[in-house]
Parts: sequence; C-alpha cells; structure tokens
Amino acid sequence: MMINKVVQLPVEERGHRVSSRRHRSAHGWSRRSRGLLATLVVIGLMALALGVFLGLRVFTLEEANEALRGSLYQREHELERLKPELERLRADVDALLKGRVPGLQPLVLDQVVNLDQAYLRNVVFTLVKRGSQVRYEYRLAMGNDTLQMVEPKVKINLFDRHGVHVGSARIGLGDKVEMELGPGEIVSRTGLIDLPEGEEEPVYFTVKAVVALPAAAG
Repeated sequence: MMINKVVQLPVEERGHRVSSRRHRSAHGWSRRSRGLLATLVVIGLMALALGVFLGLRVFTLEEANEALRGSLYQREHELERLKPELERLRADVDALLKGRVPGLQPLVLDQVVNLDQAYLRNVVFTLVKRGSQVRYEYRLAMGNDTLQMVEPKVKINLFDRHGVHVGSARIGLGDKVEMELGPGEIVSRTGLIDLPEGEEEPVYFTVKAVVALPAAAG
C-alpha cells in the first residue's frame, strides 16, 4: 500500500517564489509600457512635425496669395489709368484709317449696321468656323425706292486692325445680271467671305454700291 506524501516547502521559500513571479510580471508590464510610450512619443512628434509643415505651407500660400492680389490690383489700377489714353489712340487710329479708306466702319458681329446708301439698307456679319477654316457670313438688305428696275452692284471689303484688306465679296459685278430690284422691292442677300489662313481677324468693313443703273428694258 502506497502512501502519498505531501511535501510542504518552508514558508520562506514559498514566499520567495510568489515574489519572483510578481517581479517578472511587473517587469513584463514595464517593458510593454515603455514600448507603448515610445510609440506614442513617435506618433506625437510626427503629428507635431506635420502640423508645423502644414502651418508653414499655409503661411507661404497666404503670402503668395497676398502678393498676387497686390500685383493684380496694381495691374488693374494701371489699366484704368491707361484706358483713356488707349481709347484716344484707338480713336486716332480709326480716324486715320477712315481718312485712308472712305466709308470704313467697325465690324461688330451679329449687329445690324444701317447703311443708307443708294439701295443699301443694312448689313449683319456673323462668324462661321469649321475646324481651322474661318469665314464671315454677311446678310445684306437692299431696297429699291425708285420707279425703275435696279441692278444691284455691291462691293464688301473686310480690313484688319491695321487697315490691311483681308477679304471681300462682290455682288452683281460679273458679266451676267445676278438680280434685279423692282420699284418698292426689298430683298436680302446672304453670302460667305473666306478669310485666308494666317490673316488677322477683320476689325473694319466697307460696303459700297458701285453702280445703280436702271435695268435694260425688254
């Protein structure tokens, strides 16, 4: 018959083992705490660095924005100061060009311009673009206030800002009679003016009634 013996350790040794386990547990928690603290410190430093960087960036952008606004205000002020002078120079150029080219008028798109010249009533110009091709469509209104038949003969010319001729159209200037206007009749003629590649856009135009002869009878 076997008898199990329970060996009891001395009180001092049992206390030493419990204390040793507690010391190892405390030592493990202390190491984890230091690691966590170090991680938090690194994250905090990174956040601080990021905050400083963003703050400096915002400050730099605000300074640049202020400089741009100041420059824009200066430019606008300068333009306002020069506007009367520019308008005067433009008026002088217009006067010189009109003196060189009689009947010269500013070309404003999609605006009816009254002509009041012989049988010419008014004209409207419209820009027509297809790819790189640029054309100007004209719509010319004509009316016969006489008691005779009239054969309209018209020249339309376009000029750039320097007064250089850049395009034209002709109505009734060929060998054949293109159209006739009876007494009291009003008609509208539409056509296209091609603008050669490389030419400046037209700024002025002229419309002239070249001849207003009675149509041949019979």
